[in-house]
Amino acid sequence: MKRFLVTLSFILGLAQIIIAQVITAVPCDMLGMVMNVGSQENSISIYHSGQYMTSPQSENIFIWEFTDQQGNILHQDTIVDQSTIAFGHNWSLTDTINVTVHFINDSANLDNWYISEGLPPNGNSINCLFEDQIYWYIDTFPNGTPYGSWTFIHNNPGVDQNTINNCCINPEWIDLMAPCPFIEDPVIGCDGVEYANYCVAEATGITSYIDSMGNETVLEWDCNQGGDDCVDDPDGMVAQYGSSCSELAILGCDADLSAFIDGIGFGITVYEICPESCGDCDTTECVPELDPDCFAFDLWDPVCGCDGVTYSNSAYAACNNIFEYSEEECEEVQCEQDLDNDGICEDHCEEMLMTVVDCECSFFNPNTYTVFFSTVYEESCELWEDCYCECYNDADGNGICDEDEENVIIGELLNKKKLLKIIDFLGREINSNMRFQLEVFDNGTIEKKYILE
Repeated sequence: MKRFLVTLSFILGLAQIIIAQVITAVPCDMLGMVMNVGSQENSISIYHSGQYMTSPQSENIFIWEFTDQQGNILHQDTIVDQSTIAFGHNWSLTDTINVTVHFINDSANLDNWYISEGLPPNGNSINCLFEDQIYWYIDTFPNGTPYGSWTFIHNNPGVDQNTINNCCINPEWIDLMAPCPFIEDPVIGCDGVEYANYCVAEATGITSYIDSMGNETVLEWDCNQGGDDCVDDPDGMVAQYGSSCSELAILGCDADLSAFIDGIGFGITVYEICPESCGDCDTTECVPELDPDCFAFDLWDPVCGCDGVTYSNSAYAACNNIFEYSEEECEEVQCEQDLDNDGICEDHCEEMLMTVVDCECSFFNPNTYTVFFSTVYEESCELWEDCYCECYNDADGNGICDEDEENVIIGELLNKKKLLKIIDFLGREINSNMRFQLEVFDNGTIEKKYILE
């Protein structure tokens, strides 16, 4: 089927997204932050889509905060009725910066959006929290010239603060830095919001969701109790007698409370009332298990996992089911076998199940060449010799070889602008030729492209 490429160019910050008249706001997970191309080594410019997706715009309030990894505040600002925050700084290009913005508009009601999606209205206004990180990313132009830019690491969507305290969302499960894969396998959460995939839904604390086939997943938790099952003396039973759990735990967690406190009947142990002091709160299993669909940026910010393995950063640790770690490298352990050189030993694998994928790229397309790589799944002792095809020439970076392009936009040939990257609506960098995409150029322009089949 022949493809037709329709291109619309616009300057970032001047484009206005037209919203249906009756819809004054969209859910938090449909909004996001984008780093503007004007950001340099000593300056930052970030665009927030909430300004143009939420009405009345005059009441859009953005509370920005930038901190370092020690929690020190580097910059704060509250902006009203503006889509962009921009300022100069003297940050080191080796630093990772935390970015937080709280977006509020009490006059922007979400009911019309829910009704348009066939969902019951809830009366909520806009109250979104966005948390992410940025770092200085080094890349090269097609001609080989290097360049750098501040880049978001996670591209997290917003989290609706209106629903944090209901039984649909478990606040203890919210992990805005979860390394979820960039795949579209949408699910509808119990809050009526569509999430890109199950991982994104669970990372926002969603306790139940329905996939595209109508299958419902329910994650069990005690809504009424929440995280109080591991809190000392939640009802103040021992406190009213002038005692404390830390003192009682020293006397003995298996002992009966009546032995220490007059007025409490027989049959209640210290352990039942003081689980935190009795050391029963740490139930996290430390068993590495790689999620093959998990995505993490290749940044060196090492952590030592509870399994004694050094991971290049916390996201890589999470991809291997390791959520307890210290901010340092583990003491060096020499692996007898590490075929994919990822720092995870494969010494326990007596035999390795090998799968070889053969990519005859040049046979199918003479304009491509083959790139080989190895991946080891340490848990199952599987070795994959895999490969993929790359174009010799792909000036626009859209994944289609220049020789195979069916449509060439004359304006691009005449214009000497350089393509920096391709992003989706939320500012996440993509490589594939998606139906909707934004192409960012070095002259400050962005091209919005729709591919019609």
